[in-house]
Order: sequence, then C-alpha cells, then structure tokens
Amino acid sequence: MNAHMVVATRYYDEDLLARLGILDDICWLFVRGAVGHFLEIKEHTYRDLTLEFLSTLHVEVTRVPQCQAGYMSFYLLRQLYELNLGTFNSIFGFPPSMDLSHRQVLGEFNLNVFLSELSGSVRYSTSSLKCTHNRNPCIRVAQRILACSLYAWDDSMNVLRLSELCFLSCMLDGDQFELDSFVARQLHSAAISTKGQIVIGGMITTIARFLGVEPNHVDRVSGYERLNQATFEIMNFCKVETDSLYWIYPEDRLLPLPNVDRTTLLHRGNLYWVPGDEEVVRPAPLQPIPRSSQAGPSSSSHPPPPDYYDLQDTLRSIQEEQVSI
Repeated sequence: MNAHMVVATRYYDEDLLARLGILDDICWLFVRGAVGHFLEIKEHTYRDLTLEFLSTLHVEVTRVPQCQAGYMSFYLLRQLYELNLGTFNSIFGFPPSMDLSHRQVLGEFNLNVFLSELSGSVRYSTSSLKCTHNRNPCIRVAQRILACSLYAWDDSMNVLRLSELCFLSCMLDGDQFELDSFVARQLHSAAISTKGQIVIGGMITTIARFLGVEPNHVDRVSGYERLNQATFEIMNFCKVETDSLYWIYPEDRLLPLPNVDRTTLLHRGNLYWVPGDEEVVRPAPLQPIPRSSQAGPSSSSHPPPPDYYDLQDTLRSIQEEQVSI
C-alpha cells in the first residue's frame, strides 16, 4: 500500500441536502437500511493509522444456524487488537445479524427488477452501468455518500457495483444486509486491492477511538470532508442558475429544487424520470460551443448503451463480489 492511496472520508452536507429538499428522505433511507447511526459518524482520516490497520487486518466470519461467530484482528500504533463481530456492530449501530427478520443475500438479489425501477433498463454490465443511471436525486446522493465513506474504494470510473445496487435496494425495501459481514468485505477489499483510492479511513478512526487509541493529529489527511455544493457541481449533480438550484438529469434537463413531490422516496414512482416529465423538467440552456470543438465530434461523447443483456457479465460480477474471507 502507498500513502497516496488514502484520501479523506467525505460525509453528507446537512445544509445542502436541506436546500435541495432531500435531507428527510436521505435520513429516512439510511435509518430504514439500519445505517442511520453510521450516517452521523464524521471522523477525520489518518493516513498511517489507516494503512497500518489495513495492512495487518485479518477477518474471519463463520455462521451456522442460530449461531454467529466471527472476529477481526489488526494493529494500531503497533499494538495488536481483536474485535468480535458483535462489538463491531455496536460501534457503528448495526443490528446483530441474528436479529434480522429478513435478510437479503447477494446471490438472491433480483437485479433486473431493481434496475428497471432505477433506469427503465434491465441490462447490467460491469463496464457500462454508470451511476448516472440512478435518476432519482435521493438515490444518487445516497450512493455517493456510501461510496465516499462505507465502500472501501473510490471508483473513479463511476461504475455501479452489484453489491452497491443490492445494498441500495435493501435500504429502500427495509430488507437488511448482514452489515457486519458486508462491511468486513469492504475492509478486506481495501486490504488486498492495489488500485483506486482508500476512502474508508474515517471508519478506521472510529474503531481506533472506541479502543482508546488516539490518532496523531500530524497524520491527518487533508482535503474536503463534506459533499458540499461545489463538490456536487463538479460531479455534475446540480448547478446554480439565477440564484436557484437545479438537479441535472440526462439529456441536460434541469429539475428545479426543492421539489419534494417529485423527489421523495415515499413515492416509488419517483425512482425513474422519463423525458415526458416536462411539467417539472425543462431543457438546459444551450452553451456556446468552443471554437476548438467545432471541427469534429466532442471527445466527451459516450458510446450508446449495449443493446443486449450480457448474462456473463452479471455472473462474473456476482463471483467477484462474493469475496471469501
């Protein structure tokens, strides 16, 4: 692992989400997914602490009917620590896995049904399914919050992973993951992967403080720790026009926010926007074309989506994400 891999964990901006009219829905979604307490944890990231934890991490999870046993061991400041999964759950407010009345298993997740709700498509490809397929502002923001704090690696390609889709579906339906093993897989993924940027440092700091380990303030990773308006504009989530906020939909259409009736997750029909929603969405104003771009096609153009459903991609992604711990 290299030090440059660790970036500051980023958390939601409460004021911005309130201005967008989606704060209540985001809080409702995280509480429904049993990660409401986790949403409120906002710790700094410490580079050496994070790298030491991940480079020494060992995780074991064993389950049989009516019994759960598992633990993780790691070093912090050169001292060995061990946590059982019950204690791990209590740190982050996750429910004990044995208490879950309805558990969702990744291999049983109905991908096609959920994708049709989100994007109107049933095609899944690990190479082409971008986060922009999430049309609802609440779902997109929730995915980005998780990608910057809970999921181990920041995906610069902005590709939706199968486990992320399954987790979002569980949050919506109240069908809870076994969060301890899910998060353990995220930590394990960060420990063994050699690409991308580690975004899970804030979680490791939370574990350290629970154990009475105080990080060295000099070791703190610099950088933005809030998903604020400037960040959302860079991500092409929203824009400001005539002092008003607009959510950016596909085809450069803008939805004025707040617009709770059109964004709330309490109405399932809001998950998917279609071009016929002209009563609330208007085309974005035309922008001047740079002179250098007039000679040929834009380099930012994207290829059309695949016209067939690649079953092999889905099976391969399921195998890749069921990490053996």
